[in-house]
Amino acid sequence: MPDRKYPKRPYLLVALTGGFGSGKSTVSAMVAERYPVLNSDLIAAEVIAGSDSVRMQIREAFGGAVFDSSGRLDRTALARVAFADDAHASKLNRIVHPPTIAEIESRAHGVARAGGVVIVESALVYEARLENHFDAVIAVVARQETVLRRAAEAGRFTEHDVLARLARQLAPEEKAARADIVLHNDGTMEELRGATTMALIVLEAIARKHAGA
Repeated sequence: MPDRKYPKRPYLLVALTGGFGSGKSTVSAMVAERYPVLNSDLIAAEVIAGSDSVRMQIREAFGGAVFDSSGRLDRTALARVAFADDAHASKLNRIVHPPTIAEIESRAHGVARAGGVVIVESALVYEARLENHFDAVIAVVARQETVLRRAAEAGRFTEHDVLARLARQLAPEEKAARADIVLHNDGTMEELRGATTMALIVLEAIARKHAGA
């Protein structure tokens, strides 16, 4: 793990990321057995729903077409417009990310304990350039053939759907190269649980040392 300059808080705030079909949500459920887990997508949705200012900025940036007839944000329509090109995606990120990060940090402070760890599940940590907001990043990665096989077994997505989603995300190899801890999820559930447990042991040791510094 790189030698990071930790912020002045008595716990570690750790991002858990991973591409489509990597098993990130499975790891998140395992981690939740021991530590608080916050979901950045859910928090972002709550921030948007609860903030007139954020919704107004979204309307000004993307127009009324991304809202339904009742004035509620249509997230599908927004995603279609906002992620049509990098400039639009960056504009949405500038609106939504600051209040979302602030809310994440507020909630983390509320559930953390000294010398502990709070995990934030977030699929697009690197794509959205959010890694510097965290003390460490865990990346869950799986080979493309593994992702395709699991998707076929689940019967929920076609190969075309899976490949299209993967093409819009950072390659697993790059996520792994940039992460502090990498969990390779091409084996069994028992192997994944073992790797997750070891990752938490490492983070626990760093958190205790940091809290006592």
